[in-house]
Amino acid sequence: MGEIAYTTDLVRLLDFSEATLKATATAAFNRGCKDSSSEVARTDWIMKSDPMRVWRTNNIPYTLLVNGNGPELRMSPLSFKTAELAQDLRTLKVPILFFFCGQETIPHGNPARLMCSLTAQLLGYYDFNLTHTRELDITTLLATGQLCTLFESLVMQLPHEASVFVLVDGITWFENEAYKKDMGFVVQRLHEIAKGAHALLKVLLMAPGRSRYVARVLQNCGGGGSSGDESSEDDGGGDNSGGNGGGGKDSRRDDGAGGGDGSGGGGGGLEESTDWAVLYTPAHGGGTRIRVPYWKGAFSSSLMDQRWRSGREARVVRRVRSLEAVCSLVAVDVGNDDDYGLE
Repeated sequence: MGEIAYTTDLVRLLDFSEATLKATATAAFNRGCKDSSSEVARTDWIMKSDPMRVWRTNNIPYTLLVNGNGPELRMSPLSFKTAELAQDLRTLKVPILFFFCGQETIPHGNPARLMCSLTAQLLGYYDFNLTHTRELDITTLLATGQLCTLFESLVMQLPHEASVFVLVDGITWFENEAYKKDMGFVVQRLHEIAKGAHALLKVLLMAPGRSRYVARVLQNCGGGGSSGDESSEDDGGGDNSGGNGGGGKDSRRDDGAGGGDGSGGGGGGLEESTDWAVLYTPAHGGGTRIRVPYWKGAFSSSLMDQRWRSGREARVVRRVRSLEAVCSLVAVDVGNDDDYGLE
């Protein structure tokens, strides 16, 4: 047994470097969105989406997982948005705890390091009562379970009116075979802590590509199953089935058209319960939707009419492509309307 008397001792034991964290956030912020127009469209769609607005503004504990549907980069466009969001939220004068998994995997990052960082950051915001740390076993303190318990003990000391935002970028870098179970455990515990805390705790999880393991953890927390575009995997490789628990509100709605990027489908959508949501970003970035007339039944089947029909449809396609140049990304939706235009 060991005794930790002061906050500085605990931070030192957690091996936390505020300078390193700030340097990582600055690098992510300076990166900006230097990618293709599709990447810019995806990140803009995410930040303007209803689930993100709910996460930012509603006064309820909430866990939001964002699947970016892009390439798996250590420093992705979502890393930039995470750093930007952390900076914006600082104007609220509340604790903003953040972590970049893609960078922390170099050289020895893991879910335990994530909890070390979040705990040490929170210690810097309030004068906590640490007398309970006398009972901590220093030899096992850095185990994931102990760290989650320590973090919970701090959150439970926060005043009722307090708010805490937790932002974790690049979670899929901790979904490999070595760390995925620990990462799932951390996400589950953060979600449980948020639900049980007197203070308001919100958790945002960013996946540059597509999270499957952590998504299933949230589904199991809320009792919801997956459907449509999502797929999940078991420890042994997956069976393309979602969880089917009971209780809680759960729904899945489609928010985008197809496309495919090799990550399990290009469509967008939202799976949600009362206190969590999984957002699936469309491959096309949720761009302006255009309804193109099908011209069904508008013409006879004569050869001349068919040629005229083809020519008119070609003009519609040219118009769509010209709009695409303006809108960056356009989803073409074939319908049965007699005219066309922007929806």
